[in-house]
Amino acid sequence: MMILMGEWGGGTHVDQWSSSQHCAPMLRPPNPVSLVPGAPNGLQHPSFRRINAFIREFDLVKVGKNTSVKHKIRCRKFGGPWNDNSAPTLRFRSVSIGERCIVEGMIGPGASVGNDAKVEPLSVLREGSQVPAGVLADGNPAVHSGSADIDPNVCHSSLVLESIKVLWLVVQLYLFYSFLFIGQILWTERLPKGWRYKPLFEWVLLLTTASVLSILFSVVLKWVLIGRRSPGLSVSLWKRATEFVCDYHFRVSVGWLFYVSNLSKVWNLIMMMHGLDIDLVSTINVGSILPSKVDLIEIKRSFVSAGVSFGMNGRTKIVESSIGYFATISSGVNITRSVVRSMVHIRESQEDNQSDPSQSNLSWTYYPLLEIQYMVMFGLVIVTLIPSFELFQATVLESSLPVAVVGIMGSIVVQCFTWTCFLRFYQFMACRLQSGTAWHLSLYHIYLAVAFAVRDWSFWSLLWGTSFMGSLLRFLGSDVEGRLLYFGVALHDFYNLSFADRTIVDESIVFGHYHVYEALTLEPAHASGILHQGTYVLAGSVLDKDVEYGPWRTTVGSIRNDGDTIADNV
Repeated sequence: MMILMGEWGGGTHVDQWSSSQHCAPMLRPPNPVSLVPGAPNGLQHPSFRRINAFIREFDLVKVGKNTSVKHKIRCRKFGGPWNDNSAPTLRFRSVSIGERCIVEGMIGPGASVGNDAKVEPLSVLREGSQVPAGVLADGNPAVHSGSADIDPNVCHSSLVLESIKVLWLVVQLYLFYSFLFIGQILWTERLPKGWRYKPLFEWVLLLTTASVLSILFSVVLKWVLIGRRSPGLSVSLWKRATEFVCDYHFRVSVGWLFYVSNLSKVWNLIMMMHGLDIDLVSTINVGSILPSKVDLIEIKRSFVSAGVSFGMNGRTKIVESSIGYFATISSGVNITRSVVRSMVHIRESQEDNQSDPSQSNLSWTYYPLLEIQYMVMFGLVIVTLIPSFELFQATVLESSLPVAVVGIMGSIVVQCFTWTCFLRFYQFMACRLQSGTAWHLSLYHIYLAVAFAVRDWSFWSLLWGTSFMGSLLRFLGSDVEGRLLYFGVALHDFYNLSFADRTIVDESIVFGHYHVYEALTLEPAHASGILHQGTYVLAGSVLDKDVEYGPWRTTVGSIRNDGDTIADNV
């Protein structure tokens, strides 16, 4: 049976200048949550919970004790229609999660989860859903899939463990300073004295050296604290603490270098050093494979996209396969010669003898070209720092405080604009080469890396929800036909993207490309209607106007809809 769906008519109108980050404190639902004395920021959790996710509308969320939340909770939802006579609405509803629950999927506004219930990964509780106590909710939309088997060790936490995590943040800070100090010893006296750009290049070298040393230290941490890991959930305080330490340090360490080398085969070597059974041919996203899981995963001659998650109760083997974005692979699953679509949950082993990964094998020249172009990109990134550095030198140093403040703000604006122009340049170069050649493919992958980095470095999120976001997309080559409300998460292949008038993109992804194995497909993608949280629009998609898509759906090809239901996307 399907979990009951509720209806709620409340909401508020939003316009082109609205932003959900700023609306939440001002707009209250008809039935505001009563707060528990002593609960910080309104989030009701009078005893220990494991909340490993971001909760924006925290004053609308109630979480019972001994509950584990692994996916971010949103208490808002955009609605329509958006036409000349009416503006879109943004409605808020409270969310309630009971005691001893495990939430690994998406919870919609107004949803309620009873005690001892579990929401599976990639499952979606639609708006107003009610999950009875002890029920396993699975699917999109989630349905009653049996009784929940709750392992108390997943939900249990302790004051000692949380204290260790906080203390490690302090240790991590001192480690970073130590690596910077080593870099200072190595580079300070080696750069030419009196050189105008010595401070700029010195800081770049210091950060790069600190990142490299931190990654090498991550290898040492993994083998000293975890060693060779066996399958199964970690129960003891020591194992859980050491896994947190190693994973957190790894995530912090790879940040800067991953931006400028995300597909480099150097990462394969680094993951081998951590214990991952992988070859140099495979392509992985290191953010998906943490040190606490590397011993349980084997990857051979495969492509593994970003956001892929793996179970920990058994060993996973991926051979000659292509794993799509945000897929979930259960413990003990073997995937051989198969193509796994984006946003699916694989629970059983599979083998597809019809799949032929050899058809997408890359030319031998691709790999050295890619590494060379990463080095060129790294050098050009340093060059893009010069304009803002010059402005900083002219307006901040030896200036009064008011002038210095204006100079700092101006330097940030100039740097963001420079990086955006840098992205436009790379897009121009990538689109001028003949498609399918090793030069084109390697340069295009560098272009995608630049887009990934510039999106975060240039503070584009400050433009979300404003008409300036549409202007930015037009500058980058996208076709924005009219009004657009954009609230992230990611955009790629801007020249291949178009947005119909009155489109709302809410925490969704719009790409003009997709990968199957190493084969890169580039086609236009047309977004329209309302893209709810987690919607993934791929190359070749043509969405209908005034239709709602998602949440957590992948669209490929022409999507049509009859009636007022969600479109039949993949």
